[in-house]
Amino acid sequence: MHAKLSKKRSRRKKNKALILDEEAGEEDDVSQDEWKLGKGILLLALAAGFTLASLLVKPPWRSLGDERDKRDEWRSKEAFGGAASVAVSEDWPREEPEPFSPPSGPLSGPSVEKAVQFQKVKVLSGSSERAGSREPGNLQDPRIVWIHLHSYGGTTICDLARAHGEKVSPAKDNCNLMPDGCSTPAQFRIGCLKRLQSMQYTFTAVERSLDEEDLTCLGERRMLFGLMLRDPVAGIKSTLIGNQLEKGLMLQALRSRVVPRNLAFHFCLPPFDTYQHLDNFAVRTLSGAYDQPPGGMSMAHLERAKGVVSKLDVVLIMEELQEHLPQLRAIFGWDVDLKQNPWHSHWHRIPKNVFSPEEAAFLRQANDLDYQLYEYARTVARQLTAQAAPKVGSSGT
Repeated sequence: MHAKLSKKRSRRKKNKALILDEEAGEEDDVSQDEWKLGKGILLLALAAGFTLASLLVKPPWRSLGDERDKRDEWRSKEAFGGAASVAVSEDWPREEPEPFSPPSGPLSGPSVEKAVQFQKVKVLSGSSERAGSREPGNLQDPRIVWIHLHSYGGTTICDLARAHGEKVSPAKDNCNLMPDGCSTPAQFRIGCLKRLQSMQYTFTAVERSLDEEDLTCLGERRMLFGLMLRDPVAGIKSTLIGNQLEKGLMLQALRSRVVPRNLAFHFCLPPFDTYQHLDNFAVRTLSGAYDQPPGGMSMAHLERAKGVVSKLDVVLIMEELQEHLPQLRAIFGWDVDLKQNPWHSHWHRIPKNVFSPEEAAFLRQANDLDYQLYEYARTVARQLTAQAAPKVGSSGT
């Protein structure tokens, strides 16, 4: 009898153990299902959170354009009072390494007289004939590529383009065809052929050093090129203040001829684009030798830059802008009046004592090539204006 009871008890224990195992297995299945469901909900919540954050929070790299975004709030066509206008004053901020060779013509540096003759022939037989009937914003008319030297008035030209009805990129992009913006590396650049094929924009800017792809359209009847130069040291002052470059570090780089170690962004200027703005910046930009070390520019680079200037359709000089307005009227079809409504493109102002007399003299000497290019461009600009003035029936005054 005792043995039978022991067997019954053992069977009951086994049955209870089986029941408990089955219940535990069911609980494990339920917990695993609940965990999977919870994981899915968590992933969905994270995805929704990231999406919401991307809509509400500006990415850090976009903060580099905050100054332009603020300016865009009050910039509009109506700000010109109907016809586009802008004031020019003494302290107005008038405004990477791919070697290239311009597509055609010798680069040995034509003399001023030959460049003037070249421009005269081109204006009479090419640009002005097709631009006389050019309608801003018409995709069937020649497109415009503006060579925007940083701090050389390119933002003002962009605003004038927008005010005159050109089809341009969003205001925050400053007429750049993104991702090809300020100081863009070679792999992200957009050449002129792609700009020519665009069915979206009639005016785009190139705010970086030029390379071969940018100039393959020179002489192309469907594309117009423009540029503004200014007094080189005045441009240096504007960039130094506007982009908050370290003056002492930059001057030391020029004196030692050693590339400065700088890991900071200066608004749209990346760390690798600093000293170039104080060392023959215009020649660097136009010659295709932008990243030569400090003091590395030569007469050969100057002659290349002259070769580019001699082939442009519009050449303006900031300090003489009023004089050269006939070019904008005859070539681009823009009716610009600088006197109608004083207006500035930038918020910062340039103090007169940015450099000591010794520093200013040093920079004047260090940028001798840029000053030679500046004088060359002044002569070319005057000839272009002389050819354009009769076609608009005004001297621009």
